Amino acid sequence: MWIIGRTQTNGPADYPTVHKVQDAFGLTPLSHWGGRAPPVTAVTDPGVDMATPPLDQVNGMTAEDFFDYGLGLMELRPPHLTDWSLIAQMRRLGLAAGARFADLEPEVRSALHDAPAEALQAMQQAFPRIAKVVNGWQMNIDTMGVYGNFYIVAMVGLGANSPEDAVYPILMSDADGQPLTGDNDYVLHFDKGGLPPVHAFWSVTMYDAQGFQAANSLNRFAIGDRDPLQYNPDGSLDLYLQHQSPGTGKEANWLPAPTGPLGVTMRLYSPKSSVLNGTWAAPAVRPVSPAPEPGPQDRECRHG
Repeated sequence: MWIIGRTQTNGPADYPTVHKVQDAFGLTPLSHWGGRAPPVTAVTDPGVDMATPPLDQVNGMTAEDFFDYGLGLMELRPPHLTDWSLIAQMRRLGLAAGARFADLEPEVRSALHDAPAEALQAMQQAFPRIAKVVNGWQMNIDTMGVYGNFYIVAMVGLGANSPEDAVYPILMSDADGQPLTGDNDYVLHFDKGGLPPVHAFWSVTMYDAQGFQAANSLNRFAIGDRDPLQYNPDGSLDLYLQHQSPGTGKEANWLPAPTGPLGVTMRLYSPKSSVLNGTWAAPAVRPVSPAPEPGPQDRECRHG
């Protein structure tokens, strides 16, 4: 069993209440429902690597280890019905549940020697095309949270909600089609009435090149409608995505960025129908040109 719990907090003042909610969570076997649950005992297996991240373990497997482990799991947990076409192809090669790589025909073993590495590379190359990209945002409203034969989702978004619960626009490029970098300053502008249409809440989160959040002076890693944002006089909203502060008067709308390549993800919880049917799209993130250095004429004017 694997459970991901998400608890909303509306800022540091809300933490004590949130902690009480978290402390009250419990997992009780049905056989002990209504009574006292048995103590939890940690089970360890000396044959399991608990230090290396699981994804790194899988990606680093040899063909023999990969297929032996995978076919063993297929025997323990039968494949999903949507896998039937792929299962049929595998059986033609002798790759049936419970089979061993060493027992395959020599020519099959030779042909499959580089299959895991080549398949991983193919999936990584296909990821940018897993969903439609609009204004630089990859809007996955079709396959995210679907655990049939959308295998790329299992690699990059395992545990993701279905679109009806949440949509996660991923920023692939800025308005000029360029990857985002902390060396540049950016503005995400929402027109009045153009904020993400959600029934619950929306946010924008900043990551570094490795997919981690980076320390910053504000200790701020996400920004959204639950924050005290400052709107423009016309009702529009500007969010500043940059490494240096945009200025004291704009820090309420500042999402600090680390240096180097950036990863930006928007989260739309309980999105409205305009998100789910693709009629709403997140606006492009535009790079901000630095202010030009004053020329000789400007200096003369300043000094009278």
